[in-house]
Amino acid sequence: MKTSQSLGILALFAQVRTSSTSARSTEVIQTQNALTVSSNVGSPDDSSKNALVNAPGCSGLLSSNNKRIQSSGGTEFAVTCNSDLPEEMGKIWSGNSVSLADCIERCENTTSCTAATFKEQARTNSTNCLLQAVLIGRAINPAPRNGSSLAYKTADTKCSALLAQGGRVQLPERRDYTLQCKTDVIPETALRSTYMGSMNECLIACDTEEGCAAISYRELDQRCTLASADKAVRFVSSNATDVAYLTALDITKPLEKEVTGSWGRTIDFPVIPVAVALLPNSQKLLAWSADYEDDYTITYNNTEQIHSFRRDGHLYTTCHGREGSQYSSLSFLRLLLGATISVLGNMFCPGITLDAMGRMIVSGGSTDKPVSVYDADIGNWTAASPMHIGRGYQSSVLTSNGDVFVLGGSWSGPNVTKYGEIYDTRADTWTELPGCPTAPMQTQDKKGIYRSDNHAWLFGWKDGSIFQAGPSKAMNWFYANGSGSYSPAGLRGDAEDSMCGNAVMYDVGKILTAGGSPSYDNTVGHYAAHLVSLPSAANGSVDVSRAPDMVYPRVQANSVVLPTGEVFVTGGQAFSDIFTDYQAIYYSEMFDPRTKSFRLLDAMQPIPRTYHSVAILLPDGTVFTGGGGLCGPCRWNHLDGSIYEPPYLFKGNEYAKRPFITRTGTDESTTALSFTAGAEVTITVSPPVYSQAGHTFAIVRAGSATHSTDTDQRRVPLRPISQAPNGSDVQYTVQLPSDYGTLPAGWYMLFALDDDVPSLATWIRVALP
Repeated sequence: MKTSQSLGILALFAQVRTSSTSARSTEVIQTQNALTVSSNVGSPDDSSKNALVNAPGCSGLLSSNNKRIQSSGGTEFAVTCNSDLPEEMGKIWSGNSVSLADCIERCENTTSCTAATFKEQARTNSTNCLLQAVLIGRAINPAPRNGSSLAYKTADTKCSALLAQGGRVQLPERRDYTLQCKTDVIPETALRSTYMGSMNECLIACDTEEGCAAISYRELDQRCTLASADKAVRFVSSNATDVAYLTALDITKPLEKEVTGSWGRTIDFPVIPVAVALLPNSQKLLAWSADYEDDYTITYNNTEQIHSFRRDGHLYTTCHGREGSQYSSLSFLRLLLGATISVLGNMFCPGITLDAMGRMIVSGGSTDKPVSVYDADIGNWTAASPMHIGRGYQSSVLTSNGDVFVLGGSWSGPNVTKYGEIYDTRADTWTELPGCPTAPMQTQDKKGIYRSDNHAWLFGWKDGSIFQAGPSKAMNWFYANGSGSYSPAGLRGDAEDSMCGNAVMYDVGKILTAGGSPSYDNTVGHYAAHLVSLPSAANGSVDVSRAPDMVYPRVQANSVVLPTGEVFVTGGQAFSDIFTDYQAIYYSEMFDPRTKSFRLLDAMQPIPRTYHSVAILLPDGTVFTGGGGLCGPCRWNHLDGSIYEPPYLFKGNEYAKRPFITRTGTDESTTALSFTAGAEVTITVSPPVYSQAGHTFAIVRAGSATHSTDTDQRRVPLRPISQAPNGSDVQYTVQLPSDYGTLPAGWYMLFALDDDVPSLATWIRVALP
């Protein structure tokens, strides 16, 4: 018997794009139009071409060597009889149809529908037609199910579409294959040929065939050839045929870490890290979950008394740190403290902001009014003055004045308009801002205000202003002076509402927004990304441009800005299906600010990171990702984290030689840590190895993240104003920006870069005057 191989949990998706300006209705249109056997695939059975097919079942639509049909609108579908997908995967509509043909026509006329399941033997009073939005390349792994027929669009299951996304594909629970388009196997390796509706199904057939290690698929007539292969196999060029072979055969050149980066081993956590913060001036992460380590719904014991007590009084936290002070391939996270319980309240789904001193201000959440402060210097939580309005799923951000601004958060607390509040961190007082309402920034969520004011993308800017970039398509300026005020900043280009997408400031006033979905749950993720440029003045015009789309649609993904200005986008789902890993995206992407485009990273993420996952930059230039789930006794809980080493840490497959900051400041006996905005900073660095032009510098603010939202992280490049030899090292002087809107107060990681290879970070604090 052949054993199933697993080369990491790889999932390669084909893009299934639906234009936001599509002329197709977003409502299901009922039709009795007949289908035709697909005529553009050159089936050997010419008599079946263009034949009207009105049979109610699967067998009437297909011939023995043609597994495709064409809708009346011209869309081609592959059909598999007695097959189905997980019923809730990407579900967008269910109802009754008179036949499979009618069910397919409904899919054709429904925006975002890519697959339709018809149940010929539906139970009495149950629906028999299910429309789904699924990514074809990943999700179409039909499971046997008598009485059900599955039809799905074939346009993006072709080799060219799959190859453009990395050259490898693994369907769920299947083996890992490498693609090679316009190629065929030599006849001697062929085991047998059959007819399949897509290349994906041909791969599935290979997985169930003894001795099969490669397939060739001819799109013209859907011929699937199963073949044996080894490292000595010869392929031949073919314009009509595409090949996929087991990646383990290693026929082609292996991927280089300098291109793909590398994922480290998975580290177990005592809690699901639903929220995480990098503790300033340290190498420690503080993470927390909710009122249980892996559950916020109290599904273990749902008595009202226990439920009320736990939500109002407890939170599971853990603190992790790095092994050693030097970077190495073995410097993974290690457990410092086990799960501990905070008694200040349940800080699940809060606002999180690191203040000017580096203290973590956590507002609201499941316990909706209390505010808790974590001071890393003393390693403990203390209670602060509560907010006036109870909130959960709000966002908070530090202003240029050093105050904390909060907005929205109707997930918890009273069901009222959650206008803004401002927290004076020095006086420990909250002031309500009725002039900062949520209505201008609400999305058109299907669940109304409960979801529409969640997770605002907030950025502190100049003169105490706050810029809101999303997730609504409308952008706004908010002002915290007096009783507050706001002014519209226009639409985010052609963007739709993008709940559970994210935004990150990768350069001064330069914001990348990516992904999200029209509603919080049960909606299709976006491919779209936009570039937002803020003006030099707080109330100036905002410039928006459309960036090239991401490779995958993503909702509930995380974005992390790197010292180079690149943005690492990881995890998420193609379809927002909270508390599941359905249609999880296993490949990450990298946004390059120089080309303003995304590229796929072929390094495989070991664990799906979907709803309730986090990602954050670490002081050695790696990225921590973790979490997902928090649904009690379910299979989607991830009490773990992983470290991603970006491509800039490698030359080929070996670790690059990293620059080393020997000191900041000019006094050799001390290290200067605190500077005010506009100050000049002297940095002494080991000589460059790779760059003739010398080092470049950037500071990245310590981050905090929950629910795809990190309003703390921001990157500021620092350009040297002078440099000179200093013994065997090089001494540079850089000047910090003079404005606290550009450079919010707090702790930053200072990186020196040699041809984009970053040093270990040195911590500096930007202090208020």
